[in-house]
Amino acid sequence: MEAQRALLDSLMGFNRDGDRPDDDPQLDFRHPRVCKPFLCGLCPRELFQNTRLDAGACQLIHSPSIRAAYEQEATRDFGYERALATELSRLLADVERKIAKAQRRLDEDNGDTCPDRARLLELTQELQDAAAQAAQRARDGDADASLQLVEKAELLKRKRRELLRQTQTKGAKDGGAPDVIDQKLRVCDVCGAFLSIFDSERRLADHFGGKVHVGY
Repeated sequence: MEAQRALLDSLMGFNRDGDRPDDDPQLDFRHPRVCKPFLCGLCPRELFQNTRLDAGACQLIHSPSIRAAYEQEATRDFGYERALATELSRLLADVERKIAKAQRRLDEDNGDTCPDRARLLELTQELQDAAAQAAQRARDGDADASLQLVEKAELLKRKRRELLRQTQTKGAKDGGAPDVIDQKLRVCDVCGAFLSIFDSERRLADHFGGKVHVGY
């Protein structure tokens, strides 16, 4: 009987008789129609709603009462947290790769004015490699390794920022022309968007308070 019910659920939906609303506390949280990331506190589909990264509304059930039932059994490992960590690490790895690609583009376009251009490009290449490896580990389901590589990418970004700061300081002391750090565009280290030195305060506030930036 249970097998037949499960088959009908898969074919016609769990609420095929109209007697089990989404917020039905009797619906088991292990049901395939229940969103497991939501049970863990965050559905990735909700991060970027109504943005250019919107992947569409989650078609699974988001029910606070079902999540409460799951939390009562939180001492058991159902693997939902690991699955969510893997998905989030994939998102982080993807944005790190986007950031590295954008920075590489700016380096190549503007690096001739930077006396440390070779080191700058080297750091950017290392950042690209770490981001690509993080994305691959996430696709392989190895969230821990992916997050370690994301942390490595973050460290490389900090080194790159410090190199640019030192270059700017040196250029100012020497009375030289503006260097690469003074370029008209820069890359947001959080979400990978291009920002302009001509952006208004309102434009920057909208960016830093926007769903994409806050989501990452």
